[in-house]
Amino acid sequence: MSAIIYTHCDFDGAASAALVSFITGMEIFKFATPDNIRQQGVNGEDIVCDLPYISGCHLWFDHHSSNLQEVRDRGLNPDNLPGKAVVAPSAAQVIYDYYREQQDFPAYLQELVCATNIIDTMGYKSIAEWLEPAPWNIINETININSESFPAMCHHLNWLTLELRQKSMAEIVKSEKILQRYEQNLAARERELDYIRKIYSFLPEDTEQKMLVLDCSELSYVPKFNKNLALVVKPEAEYTLLIASDFNFGRKTNNLKISLSKNFLLNSDKKLGEFLEVMNIGGGHDNAAGGMIRSENKKDRLRKLHNFQLDLLDFLQS
Repeated sequence: MSAIIYTHCDFDGAASAALVSFITGMEIFKFATPDNIRQQGVNGEDIVCDLPYISGCHLWFDHHSSNLQEVRDRGLNPDNLPGKAVVAPSAAQVIYDYYREQQDFPAYLQELVCATNIIDTMGYKSIAEWLEPAPWNIINETININSESFPAMCHHLNWLTLELRQKSMAEIVKSEKILQRYEQNLAARERELDYIRKIYSFLPEDTEQKMLVLDCSELSYVPKFNKNLALVVKPEAEYTLLIASDFNFGRKTNNLKISLSKNFLLNSDKKLGEFLEVMNIGGGHDNAAGGMIRSENKKDRLRKLHNFQLDLLDFLQS
């Protein structure tokens, strides 16, 4: 059986797989979320990138503090595991630092790592810079097409990863495939902005309107939109909280998915990932995190969501 690179289904995941592929020559990629990677079985030759640690893999590369803590909670020392896992702007940065002692990377892959750091941390200096048609922004916009299935997205990511391994981003954005998908997402962006304008709200207790809430929990489907576009609608909001129902094999459960992000223009020391870890809900980065509120029934779900939102608001206002 050929060795597989398991990686996250986002820009950092594709960049990480491209770097590993450049070094190892591996060309079989499987894209996953932090939730479904745990259902995957890996062998002793597989490499896991930008995802939680899976026992038995050949190498593990990651940069999420929550995944490092999960390893420690299992009684393992991240420093003793194969590969490298440390808190960093991106998994691509971790991989670059691990391999560059053995082999030089070409300039276009060094540029890819710098771009990944910006995208994964939302390290932009303005909303205009975030939305401008720079090569890395264009490529990132082509990854998630709302009308596309997960397998179709992974098919695109597979193609994109191989492109990133061997070409500069400036070359890749000239391809007809990238241009078509980018134009498709630009049109979708306007629809998403209209949707956000219709559903956004603030908690009654949030008198300063610090935390913008996008509550989609009553929908019978999972809405697909970029929650960070809320910053275009309400640039003065400091945080955005997205709430959506969890679905299991197409059936709505009583659980709620939580996605939390910080206004990237905000100078704040609030660590969102650590807060969700303490709440035993999830984890992630300082500026963006996610998790799950698990409930037994609708009444329990409403109670837990209400309490969580108040606890979160207290944390953000403290």
